[in-house]
Amino acid sequence: MFVVYLFISLFCLSIFTSCCGTLLRIVIQERSLSLEQISGECIEIGAFFLNMLTYPWGFIGARPYQHPNPRLDHPPILLVHGYGLNRLSMFFVELYLKRKGYPHIWSINHPVLKDDLLLFAQELDQKIQRFCHITKQPSITIIAHSMGGIVSALALEKHQSPINNLITLGTPWRGTKMHILGLGKHVRQMAPEHCIIQGLKVPSIPHLAIWTKIDWILLPHENAIRDGLHNVALEHVGHFSLLFHYRALYLIHQYLQQDDTHTPDTLCHR
Repeated sequence: MFVVYLFISLFCLSIFTSCCGTLLRIVIQERSLSLEQISGECIEIGAFFLNMLTYPWGFIGARPYQHPNPRLDHPPILLVHGYGLNRLSMFFVELYLKRKGYPHIWSINHPVLKDDLLLFAQELDQKIQRFCHITKQPSITIIAHSMGGIVSALALEKHQSPINNLITLGTPWRGTKMHILGLGKHVRQMAPEHCIIQGLKVPSIPHLAIWTKIDWILLPHENAIRDGLHNVALEHVGHFSLLFHYRALYLIHQYLQQDDTHTPDTLCHR
């Protein structure tokens, strides 16, 4: 019976939180919702609920995945989660990449006892070095969600981490006003006016920044766009839905498979 009550409570909390976020976004941006956006918001509620339901198990550590028949043409891929989540939030991205045959995948957690984006970046650099050592590869590809993109960019900028490609999903490159509702120093560091956000450099490596126009975590959603980034927008997909939606997964796979002669600007987002 407790499990049933817990399930219902989490579902109600997911609906309440998502609705509050949607209303806040409408008030700030002074826009109404279309039917397609309402559908996207409903999917977002389900994605948020699924993240909450699986959250406790995400603190169990995981070893780097190695495909039984690895292909040498695919680089190791490190998955970096966003604020308030853990490695299990990247489960569907990881599962999708495994089915596509990518040989080395590792989904990690940020350090629980640390509360600073710069310390997160330092810890990430150490895990990147370890991953390179395990896979015997000189560099890795990172797929990061939300805050994870900021941490990855800081690791590259501050520690010259061996990252050859960076794909971000809903990353607040210019900060987010929603930091006022978060907890911890690392959340305040994502304020648009914070020195870390203001001083953050555009990654000098190939990169793809996927963002969405109905993102209630990233306010205003235009803060996902920054000059110098290869930005691709998805319609009617929410912040958490980016971790599950087939269009986002398709873009990731298409980017990883593209020839070196193509640029991310050629990607379509059907």
